[in-house]
Amino acid sequence: MKHRARLLAGDGRRFRPRLAVLIPALAAVAIALTPAGSASPPSSGIKQYTACLAQAATPTTCNTSALPGGSLVSLTLTLTNANTSTQSVGSANVDGPLDSSGKVVFPINLDASKGPLPTFVSGSGTFGTNSSGELKLRNLNVPVGSKLTVSFSVSTPCTGSGTWKVPAKQSNDFLGNGNDFSLVQSGGLASSIGSGNCKLVWLYPPNNANKSAVVTNTAYTPAIGGNVHAVTVEAVGSDGVTPIDLNTGTASASVTHGTFDCGASCGTFTGLTSTTFQHGVATFPSLSSAFTGAGFMLQGSATGLQSTADSDPFAISIDGKPCDPTASCSLSNEMLGGRNDSRLDVSASSGLTFLAVNSATYDPTSHPCGTNFVHVAGTTGFEELHGGVPTGLKVTYYVNQNSINATYGKNVGAQYIPICAGTFKVVNGVIAPCPNFDDATDTTGWPADQLDSSGRFTGVVVHAICRPDGRYWGIVPSFQDKTDPAGGPRTASWGSATIDGAGYRFFTMTVPPDWDYKGGV
Repeated sequence: MKHRARLLAGDGRRFRPRLAVLIPALAAVAIALTPAGSASPPSSGIKQYTACLAQAATPTTCNTSALPGGSLVSLTLTLTNANTSTQSVGSANVDGPLDSSGKVVFPINLDASKGPLPTFVSGSGTFGTNSSGELKLRNLNVPVGSKLTVSFSVSTPCTGSGTWKVPAKQSNDFLGNGNDFSLVQSGGLASSIGSGNCKLVWLYPPNNANKSAVVTNTAYTPAIGGNVHAVTVEAVGSDGVTPIDLNTGTASASVTHGTFDCGASCGTFTGLTSTTFQHGVATFPSLSSAFTGAGFMLQGSATGLQSTADSDPFAISIDGKPCDPTASCSLSNEMLGGRNDSRLDVSASSGLTFLAVNSATYDPTSHPCGTNFVHVAGTTGFEELHGGVPTGLKVTYYVNQNSINATYGKNVGAQYIPICAGTFKVVNGVIAPCPNFDDATDTTGWPADQLDSSGRFTGVVVHAICRPDGRYWGIVPSFQDKTDPAGGPRTASWGSATIDGAGYRFFTMTVPPDWDYKGGV
């Protein structure tokens, strides 16, 4: 199972569950049949009828004032020939409401592949040439005092309202003059959408990206094509699945979680406004950030739609790349700070879907490796991210020799120095944050070196301590400590190197598959 490693994260809360969207139940509100104010009975008063439009879920309630938005909704229309009539109802039309531009507000479904077609529930008759805005009911022959019920389904928008019309005639083919029936009572003909029914969902959510590169749905792959898509949202109905044919307005994205390496005041994203909706879909083709960080989650929103759930966490990295899981994958000579600050190599023999590097710094006032740890001034730590690592990692960390000398003194020579690391435990491919915060008696952490009050090695092996960010933090042991290399991160070798004219001390560490890692000095 894939996971994204966050090494040296700020808040350690990237493991929130996705938010569930609750769909409110529609309340059935009974509305009594009321006189139709616009109807004028014929002078003879012998052709009169009533109409009741209802949702199929509450067919006895003449009410369509809270239809679920963005759905295919079943309606039933009941026509009753009044007891005072002396003629049969022969035909009628069911005319859907139109908006100000003449567009049908609630299109009648005539496609069997999408849902139920119009049908006679009680009584009998035939349909004329129906359209999305009108049903033609013919050859009805509804006797005096009898009812006819027809059912049909409509596609509802996210917002909208209007009033249906149901003119009726004595003739069976809706022809002729002077044979109109008068609508004397009606209910449910005024239809509207209940609030908050339609939703916005992630069609292609954001994934890890390099700084200043376009964020797409595929880690560290900015070029659109094939299975790589721009970050995309989609408008759907109340069921969370049915697409809505929305063609106006835009969506916006906002950052709900995440920390920029340079701090909240300097970091930002651009491209947080989408393209115009086209058939319910809107994209963010220029979403990016020039600042690195991790744990970012986005939420999409648009007028008239419920907002998306938070996206899965993603990072903006110094450098990252997609990997072929069947082959080795590596990044080399990654500069973490200034040109002569610190650098990193990281590699795995196989199993990665992506690999990336970020810089990271420590808070000297609350260092996760304890107050005895001495930070090498002028040096930047690292954060490594990957998409699954069943074979383990090899990490080589380069620290400027002059910075080491300035911190520890020139008499340190070529000996090993303390390296602070934070790790997550990985169980069955899933990161499992540690639960026992700041418990020095907890022995579930990996083997770590102990430091005295001056920051020197004591020669005692202890356990890494669980910190509030969910990682086990400790000083990385070396092979000289005789710890089990499968027990946690361990330094296998160290030495000196000259890169771009600057002298560095390097430390090559191994990280077993069941630990996720970040570190620095």
